[in-house]
Amino acid sequence: MASDTQKIPENLNYAVIGSMVIMGVATVISLATQNMLGLLIGGGLIAAIYWFGYRNLLSDPATAKMALLMCGGVCALFALLDLVAKEPIYFILSLGCGGALGFAFFQLQQAEQRATPNMAPPVQPAAPPDDRAAKLRMLEDLHRSGVLTDAEFAQKRRELGAG
Repeated sequence: MASDTQKIPENLNYAVIGSMVIMGVATVISLATQNMLGLLIGGGLIAAIYWFGYRNLLSDPATAKMALLMCGGVCALFALLDLVAKEPIYFILSLGCGGALGFAFFQLQQAEQRATPNMAPPVQPAAPPDDRAAKLRMLEDLHRSGVLTDAEFAQKRRELGAG
């Protein structure tokens, strides 16, 4: 995995690893305060970030992007719950983890956009108008409207070479 880590953009690598470290700190605090629910949630988030996000950064960026977005959303949700529960340290840590994952998501999004530029197909130049066809249409319009008689119309068609 060390060779894969070197290929990952540095800021993206730091964001994902940083989010795991932040959640690790929250998990250790949960362990120290005997908060088993916080311990399970923190451990699960670290595992999800690593397993679905970090490991897939190079091999499957679409999966990594979705995993980072979902884990970031879960962290943001827990930040709100921690705010309501008046747990400032968990609020700060969850918000930091969610922010780091959001940053990593946007870094992956930008890398994806740079890899597939949004280029429109080249525009084909319009075919030059066929003067003969345009004149023939004009003659037909004049004939239909009664300006040209049948004989005049036939003569003009012969002059254009339309038979």
